[in-house]
Amino acid sequence: MTKVAVVSTVKAPLAQLKEYVSHTISIGMDRVCLFFDDPSDEAAQYFTDMPNVEVVLCSDEHWKNGLGERPVEHQKRQVFNINFAADRLKQDGFEWLISIDCDELLYPKRPLHRILEETTADALRFPILEAVSERLTYDSIFSPEIFKKVPMRGQGRLARLLGCRKAFFGGQYFRGHSASKMAVRMTDKVVEIGIHWPTKTREELTIERPNDLILLHFDCVGYDNWHQKWNNILQSYGPVPNPHHPPFRQKQFMLFCGAAEKGGDEAIRELYLELHTIPEKEKRVLRMLGLMTSMDLNDAYRERA
Repeated sequence: MTKVAVVSTVKAPLAQLKEYVSHTISIGMDRVCLFFDDPSDEAAQYFTDMPNVEVVLCSDEHWKNGLGERPVEHQKRQVFNINFAADRLKQDGFEWLISIDCDELLYPKRPLHRILEETTADALRFPILEAVSERLTYDSIFSPEIFKKVPMRGQGRLARLLGCRKAFFGGQYFRGHSASKMAVRMTDKVVEIGIHWPTKTREELTIERPNDLILLHFDCVGYDNWHQKWNNILQSYGPVPNPHHPPFRQKQFMLFCGAAEKGGDEAIRELYLELHTIPEKEKRVLRMLGLMTSMDLNDAYRERA
């Protein structure tokens, strides 16, 4: 039987990680590899002896043995961890690797293993949907059931002409990435796997886009989650935009920095509502255009109870 693993570099509340791991195992994942970016993270202990879960503490020793020192940039740490995991997984007989973040969930419409076993492709690039926040607070970031769909050519312009101006920021409909992620078959063709897809290959890969295996991105759901995300970046790197982020993402960060410096908590809350909530009138238009849909996590196909 095909064996598939998911790899994530994590730094998140334990409650969120519990939901992430529980869902990911329930859909049939054979192993969940959690790389704890903070080696002192108490959440790691919770998962240490859990079946189907592998815990790696990103300690000084982890980085010294792999790269000599801990990379400053989070993306470089992620890429190293992905490929570190790939080497170990191949030794354990795994065929497929999926790299996603702990604010992303896979949504298979039929058995995950069957989807992978039926394809001859080297990689599967998932359709991606982005969760829509409708209020300031959520008990779980995985609560939203309304999602944005990536606009087809001309759809975004038409939506703006029909009055959907708040739904767009800097010309972008998604607030996070729309590049999505991939399931990668770990063959000799693949030399290095990046955050979104293989970045070094020995030959061109065949890539399919399945319509029955979707990636749901719960980006910045709720004020607390959004504030923590940007504040962590601000505290780690200062008020300097990440050059690896696209311009619209850098602009979001600089707006957050400006609100934090000048306006305090109230200004930051107003910025969150401005960036992440959409008026009901615009939602109706976006649904009519096919740019917004409803999804229920309970409807995802689960291979395990």
